[in-house]
Amino acid sequence: MAWRLEGLARPRPDRVTAEAGLLLLLAAAGAWAGTVLLAREMAGMTGTMGLSLAVFVPVWTLMMAAMMLPSVAPAASGYARSVPGRRTARMAGLAAGYLAVWAAAGVPAFGLAWLAGWVTGRHPGAAHVFAVAAIAACGVYQLSAPRTAA
Repeated sequence: MAWRLEGLARPRPDRVTAEAGLLLLLAAAGAWAGTVLLAREMAGMTGTMGLSLAVFVPVWTLMMAAMMLPSVAPAASGYARSVPGRRTARMAGLAAGYLAVWAAAGVPAFGLAWLAGWVTGRHPGAAHVFAVAAIAACGVYQLSAPRTAA
């Protein structure tokens, strides 16, 4: 039950927070639906999936929206709680900026996927060695001691 002060309802940051998180989760659900529809046509494809950069980046961004929007929902909810006024526009800006960064990350991802496909097509043995080295490097990094900023 909201109380009134001079005829205006008291702001409800908890409600805005829940709505912001819910909207991001709904957007993620829509992105998952789109990803599933696109994935049906790409069975068995790897790398760049035969797509040009101009098509790969939007597909990449859709996939990132599906996977990453749920993980940013708690932070976005906290942001919504702290933003005074124009929350809808600011939340839309936060989501758009977040997805723009993921879209930008799709450009080097495309380059690496293209390079991996090129190496695999021309030098299958080298591609195997490269894959083993990359996985080993990731394992060493993951098992190394955490580093702190100096």
